[in-house]
Amino acid sequence: MNRLCEVAFCAVAIVLCSGTHSSAAPAPADQQITVTRFVIEGADSLSTSQIEEVKSSVMGKPESAEVLMDTARHLLTTFLDSNCYIRPDIQLDVVNAKASPDAASMHATVRQGIRYRLRNFRVQWARVFSAQEIEQHLPLDAMRRGDCSGLATVPDTVTDLYQSRGFRNVQVHPLVQANKATEQFDLALYIDEGK
Repeated sequence: MNRLCEVAFCAVAIVLCSGTHSSAAPAPADQQITVTRFVIEGADSLSTSQIEEVKSSVMGKPESAEVLMDTARHLLTTFLDSNCYIRPDIQLDVVNAKASPDAASMHATVRQGIRYRLRNFRVQWARVFSAQEIEQHLPLDAMRRGDCSGLATVPDTVTDLYQSRGFRNVQVHPLVQANKATEQFDLALYIDEGK
């Protein structure tokens, strides 16, 4: 029994030592870097000013690689969503961050995918306003034509509508479901009206 325990202990010790050794190789996740070069490929639907805004959101700003990539990904996704490219594939890499943290390069490869149009809109759990009343405040017709520039502001618009009636704690949760086969998406709003 003691011999079995010794073998088990040694196996655990080897695993722990191996883990410690391998985790020392990569750079710390919170190490600050500065991006001085940023190349974006494949975001053909974005304007020059949108591309420049994405670049300026990370370039020259000392931060961890993870934070910088999240910032770039969020802004790229927001701009692509506004053009009705729902759920694009965005691959981001930071190059030479370890060797030269003050002059790192970032590279984004964007596969925009399908440009969707709104098919169905529905509202769940709402009692104060009907779906038709909420719909009047949203740019749904534009989304049906392929202009989704108002998609990101839908939760805020509905929240403002409720707060104008005194519902200060309202929470609006949008759910977008895209269908590749029809190149359309459904938008559902789940509304917790509060009191």
